[in-house]
Amino acid sequence: MKSARLKPLYEFPLNIDYLSLRGGFLTENGKKAVLIFRRDNKTYYSINEEIFGGHDTIEYFNISPDGGKIWYVYREETTPDGSGGAVGGKWHIRIGEREFGPYDEIHQPDISPDLSRYCFVYRIEQDIPDEYHSYNDEGEELPPLSKWYVNIDGITSQAYDSVMNAEFDEKYEKPVIVYNIGGFPDESGSVRGGKWYLKQGNDTSTGFDYIHYFRMLQNGNVCLVYVNNPVFDEDAFELYVESGSWGMLLNGKQYGPFEKLHNPVIGPGENFGFAYKSGYKWRFTINDSQYGDYDDAGILVFSRDGSKFAYSYNIGFDEERGESGQWFIKVGETVLGGYDQIFDLVFSIDGTQYAYAYLKDGEWFFVFKGETYEAGEMMNHIEISPDGKGFAFSYVQSGFYYLNINGQVYGDYSFLHGLPVFYNDKQGFRFLFSYDRYYLCMNIDGREIIELRTIPSFYCTPDGEIQIVSHGDSAQTTLIMNFEEIGTFRSALILPGSNGNPLVLAVDDKRQVTVNEIELYEKPEESPEEE
Repeated sequence: MKSARLKPLYEFPLNIDYLSLRGGFLTENGKKAVLIFRRDNKTYYSINEEIFGGHDTIEYFNISPDGGKIWYVYREETTPDGSGGAVGGKWHIRIGEREFGPYDEIHQPDISPDLSRYCFVYRIEQDIPDEYHSYNDEGEELPPLSKWYVNIDGITSQAYDSVMNAEFDEKYEKPVIVYNIGGFPDESGSVRGGKWYLKQGNDTSTGFDYIHYFRMLQNGNVCLVYVNNPVFDEDAFELYVESGSWGMLLNGKQYGPFEKLHNPVIGPGENFGFAYKSGYKWRFTINDSQYGDYDDAGILVFSRDGSKFAYSYNIGFDEERGESGQWFIKVGETVLGGYDQIFDLVFSIDGTQYAYAYLKDGEWFFVFKGETYEAGEMMNHIEISPDGKGFAFSYVQSGFYYLNINGQVYGDYSFLHGLPVFYNDKQGFRFLFSYDRYYLCMNIDGREIIELRTIPSFYCTPDGEIQIVSHGDSAQTTLIMNFEEIGTFRSALILPGSNGNPLVLAVDDKRQVTVNEIELYEKPEESPEEE
């Protein structure tokens, strides 16, 4: 592996308190650098040498690829929360030269890169007389009633009682809004009652009683799971539907009604699938083909190239009789089982290899290429390499975490920080994780490279060429790149770069702020010392 070093791209001509650094980045063309920072209890942003702002907070910030236009959301009239943040206040949004606000809240801004099209959701509290204020059974005052609005290209919508979604399709041609009319918030913040509507451009759906799941898809299509005539479990901590008439809209097609419906799996590509209950039996719909008559339905997984799929199901489950049944996995024409429980299944990219974990008689097991490995009392995570040659899984045994990497067990660890991930480079597949047992360590291929006293953040490019560990406290941050410690800074942030490689925003001991790219180089071999 090559050595890595920082190569400064831009130096900010500022001398600021390093503790106040909030973030920064370069424009895609690399000609303008943005820094967001706090000074004198106000938040500012700088573009190259110019400083702007002076707001209580800046919530969102973005700049056009050419650096010519900006938009951001900020708050004023806030109250400090005692931990460096702020609560309350009035919200504003600036889009180029246009200013909107004040509002009681802003969320979901969706703005095209050139700022020619925009939409955002905002809330305004209703000014109502004291005698109309609402209280719960304990006499606590409920949040004030609010109305929600959607601003699309400067045109404000009608008043809604709630807005779940407001955004454009990927071409910024058609806005998609999911909103409620007639509902009211409960104590948990969920909206009860009224009707939910889906508006795509100028087309509005019929009303739904409850929306369980929503996701934007390509070309302005959506996936929306709804329940009509829902009956909620009033004792549940979160809003939970006990019964109702379930249905789904997917790419303009209607599915249902069903007695129950699991959240669908969408992609990769045009693949989709979901499990539903009808007439006391569960079935899977996968790419419009039907599978099974099962007593319960579990996971549905597609391979990463979309060529294969697998699902789990139960035979013998009967909730009323207290019978748990047995779980099975179907992969192509192969059926695996029966098990007491199934944790997960993962594919290689081409779907030729897969791994899964199951519970049997109180013990967990991991299976890969026909080999079975013990996995303790509780599974934590499973993974196989993209080419299907390597595997890793983590589990808990007697209160400690363990990792099994290609059959080699590492542990015991008091806490596992980060999930197993394989990264591909010219030398094969590397395994990256960290753990905490008085110290934190960074391991690749099971090799401990450094002990750390604080929880680190780490980053690895998809090709594995650049690996970064950042760790420290409020006084300093140390960067380790490709196994070598390259410097200690007052502060350092790892930021995404336009070419897929990371940038490092660093503040040195002189409080000079720089944005750096990472340069790879061959370190000259050290000649042996003469005796």
